[in-house]
Amino acid sequence: MFCLAYVLHFQIALDRPPDIVAIQDPPPEFPWIRSSSYRLIYKTDKELTENDHPKRVKEEQLKKDKLKKDDPKRLEMDRKPIPPYRVCFLVSVSLSEETYHVDFYENANKELTATLFLATPEAGILAIHNVYNRNDTINIEQMLNDTTMTGRDLLVGDFNIHHSQWAGEREVKPTRKAEEMHEGLKEAHMKLVTTPGAGTFSRSPTSEPSTIDLTFVSEGILDCVKNWPLVEAPGFESDHRIIKTLLKIRPTRTVRTRIDWKRTRKKYANATKNNLEPLGFPDLNTDDHIDEYIAKINDAVNSATQDWVPVIRYRTFPRARRPDSASVRTLLAQERLALDKLRQADNSKWERYWSKVKAEREWKQRSEGTTRWRQYTAGQEKYNWGTYQMAKLAKALNQPSKPPHLPDLKVGDIVYQTYCVQS
Repeated sequence: MFCLAYVLHFQIALDRPPDIVAIQDPPPEFPWIRSSSYRLIYKTDKELTENDHPKRVKEEQLKKDKLKKDDPKRLEMDRKPIPPYRVCFLVSVSLSEETYHVDFYENANKELTATLFLATPEAGILAIHNVYNRNDTINIEQMLNDTTMTGRDLLVGDFNIHHSQWAGEREVKPTRKAEEMHEGLKEAHMKLVTTPGAGTFSRSPTSEPSTIDLTFVSEGILDCVKNWPLVEAPGFESDHRIIKTLLKIRPTRTVRTRIDWKRTRKKYANATKNNLEPLGFPDLNTDDHIDEYIAKINDAVNSATQDWVPVIRYRTFPRARRPDSASVRTLLAQERLALDKLRQADNSKWERYWSKVKAEREWKQRSEGTTRWRQYTAGQEKYNWGTYQMAKLAKALNQPSKPPHLPDLKVGDIVYQTYCVQS
């Protein structure tokens, strides 16, 4: 969960935030992660409710443990959090939902493979395959059938397989699965774009890295691959690194608009006043009279809105993260220097110093974020709408946690949705 939070935090700090993020081995909390910039695409064995939140499950377990302690004869069934499948996606809200869909395979590689099909105006349909070879349980033959079928395939994931083809100068002994995977991808004309020997995984900041997180591309779209660097990010000094693959392909984006009320308050108010004055205050003796009068008011307001309130587009890409303060940038530089020294000379002195600077930098970032939030909330009382927004936010925070990206319930061709009726 720690590293996944860093993914959401760090992705918007890139020069160009990614449109699609392929994630392997997400935590049980994944369905409850809130992101205004990305849609969470995942699957579970059953539909989730607020009672399935890992925190709620843990609270229930603590109560059961207390009951068992008070009465040893009492038997309680343990309930564990329902984890999502081992592969999932984050998709930018700027991409049109009509242009992509995700297939989670229910075959020998259930939970371990998924494909996002993305329709693009220039390159046709791209198939982005996400793979996680958990505990070396993946079926290579089935994986090859699922991930090399279109000729316009991008295959990424944590393969947990060593082979000299991608190990670089490190000596490795390929397993049968490694040879099967290498030969199968070669026959399918899938090209490795990961730099051989690139350290994509290490168990600690000082342990020798290995190359097990890989990217393969079909020959048909190989020319569209611009670069594929490893991204240096705080929080990823060990374990798996972030790999960015940039394609020279333009997706179809959603054109979303909103009314810009701030720019035309006086003109809009005057126009609304002029439209409403002729209506007067007639006697409203029946329900029909009331309905007619309300309809005239709506027409008057809508007419003024269309004439005087401009419509602007939402930003195409997620908003960039606020730049770090000078003190945080200084700590980041010290942290990188300490990490480099630690890797060059593995000793406890540099490890303690690196851990100290890292903890100080993380505390500083949290402290500055808390300060900004407090300043923001304190400033809302100046405006009536600000007070309303804070009250609305407080009510939302007090509600039970539920998946913010819960998919619609579909039965055949019918989609069922729940509407909130306000009295």
